[in-house]
Amino acid sequence: MRFIKIIVTSLFLLVALKGQEIWYEGNLKGLDEFSLKVVISGLNDNAWEKKANQLVIMFLEQYKVDINLDRTTPVIYINCDVIHQQKSRISSYNLEVYVMDFITTENKYIKSFEDNRIIKKFGSGKIYEHQILGQIKNEKLTEELEKLIIVELDKFINQWFQDNPMKQF
Repeated sequence: MRFIKIIVTSLFLLVALKGQEIWYEGNLKGLDEFSLKVVISGLNDNAWEKKANQLVIMFLEQYKVDINLDRTTPVIYINCDVIHQQKSRISSYNLEVYVMDFITTENKYIKSFEDNRIIKKFGSGKIYEHQILGQIKNEKLTEELEKLIIVELDKFINQWFQDNPMKQF
């Protein structure tokens, strides 16, 4: 009886650990050039939005990530939603960094080889995503968002280098 409990517990832990894998691992492999969209909603500060856009471009250029704004896909999205409450001095935010690209299902891809056809209808989907939710005092909001943008872009760059190790050199 004890042996069965050990086996069941071990299988449960193995399944739980397997479920914790990063789903986007390997999805950035071979991607060299990106388009970029920085979207900030909830702030009425156009100057800060331009500053955030420049911050993102400078950060990515530092790691030699090619940005081509004329390119259709893949697109790096920096999406920041801010909610101010009138009576409270605290703002809530959702900062999300994700990459969108054309995708197709495995079945359609395999079937295209069997039928010697070219896939014409691709979907669009996220191939990388990471986000942060939080709250902060209104006075420190833009300063904190700048730091968080760098943190999230750093996570993206780490994953990009894992998927493209030769890009480090």
